[in-house]
Amino acid sequence: MSKDDSVELEGEVTDVLPNSMFKVRLQNGKEILAYLSGKLRMNYIKILQGDFVKVDISLYDLTRGRITWRMKGSPKPATQPADVTTVPSTEATAVPDASSVSDIKEKNLNTIENSKSDNIDTSNLVKNR
Repeated sequence: MSKDDSVELEGEVTDVLPNSMFKVRLQNGKEILAYLSGKLRMNYIKILQGDFVKVDISLYDLTRGRITWRMKGSPKPATQPADVTTVPSTEATAVPDASSVSDIKEKNLNTIENSKSDNIDTSNLVKNR
């Protein structure tokens, strides 16, 4: 098996298992079982649940992979998988009538006027240095 026989993907560790094994959810939504690579083991790189990692997946078994890199911060924004379709919401949104809009505006204006009258005089406060 050559280096060309693998695919490198990014994912998030969802579960930590014994013997340096991890469940990783890939950006395409699939969950695989992954183990820690030798370099990460030798350098005592710790992987925790919620970490974002790069996983090398063999083309012969797409359910298992090798974690080759622990990424800092959040991953690149994921693109939506091709097999997922978004369905628009069927709930009707209520459109307020003109009287309720004017009531809301009046309440907001009253709140602003009340807050202006409640201002505290800060001119006599002592500054701490």
